Amino acid sequence: MWKEWLYQYNEFNGLKILIHSDRLRNVVNWLNGNEALLPPISVTIDPTNLCNIDCFWCKNRKFAEKAPRSIADSQLLGLPDMLSKWGVLSIVLSGGEPLLHPKIVDFLEKSAEVGIRVGIKTNGIGLASSNIRHAIIESTDWVGISLDVASKQTYCKLKKSKLSDFDNIIEGILKLVAERNNKSPKIVLKSLLHHLTYNEMYDFAELGKKLNVDAVHFRPMYYDKYKYHIGVRKTAAYHLREARKSFEDDNFKIYGVVHKFDQSWEKIIRFNKCYASALTGVFAADGKFYLCPDRRGDEQLSFGKFYPYNKILEKWGSDEHKEMMKMIQPQTCPRCSLCTANELVEKCIISDEMFYRFI
Repeated sequence: MWKEWLYQYNEFNGLKILIHSDRLRNVVNWLNGNEALLPPISVTIDPTNLCNIDCFWCKNRKFAEKAPRSIADSQLLGLPDMLSKWGVLSIVLSGGEPLLHPKIVDFLEKSAEVGIRVGIKTNGIGLASSNIRHAIIESTDWVGISLDVASKQTYCKLKKSKLSDFDNIIEGILKLVAERNNKSPKIVLKSLLHHLTYNEMYDFAELGKKLNVDAVHFRPMYYDKYKYHIGVRKTAAYHLREARKSFEDDNFKIYGVVHKFDQSWEKIIRFNKCYASALTGVFAADGKFYLCPDRRGDEQLSFGKFYPYNKILEKWGSDEHKEMMKMIQPQTCPRCSLCTANELVEKCIISDEMFYRFI
């Protein structure tokens, strides 16, 4: 049974955007010409779009193949201070594989110095470095490790990698868990579900339990024209249920996240306009700023080069920015990782379908 969360107060619950309801109202008012737009709540930074594995579903794969790049060292290291002064609350490091950037340790240290919160999406290979592990422990809130499967044979087939990569990742996770203090940062193993992974869900959960991480996370992948057979969905639900019975406790959670999909695990867009991209943005590896984390490489949604940084500050909230936002047609987007926030704007803030004045 795909119950979203048996424990609802977790980082995967898209309804957390309601905590920022004032910021959602600010976006609506800005688009209507009644307020100035506030800074982003959180931004994504891709230090590099290079990667040391090859996942067929990677949403940034075409972008990286077209322009394999890394952010210049000085530009990357200047971002934490700039973002902190701007008023941004947090950074998500993604890519590519962010831990491949030669200045990643310096970047994490600078982020900690200015007090900006950081989360990392990584394939985990870089955790073999003690310097990287130390920087992660000292400067991040959470680490999401995209391991996907529990066996090294399937891993190598899936990622087109060496057998030793899987062993090195497991060793790196064990060291990160052992070296952190007071269970910080939070460590989550992640698995995207498809025909090569769903049969290993139970074993994947068991591996997470043995590694003493805080949680495992399962969700369908976004991939054009990929269809999930009903047998896959039912088998995945069975594995999820059995894994929860066997392994969940107060210190270890198993999340199945399907709220951004319909019953067939295909994307759903239940809103007419994009609002939530005005809460975020992407400093991409090609040196450009993009409005949406799902539209890297789309020049229609780009401010152009983000350095010098004042270019971004000048364009953010401008008429040009507003016109870009109004131009977005959600039904044509490849996916929408911000769909919950966009739904809430239309259903709760604009039309008040939940009658918020009544408790």
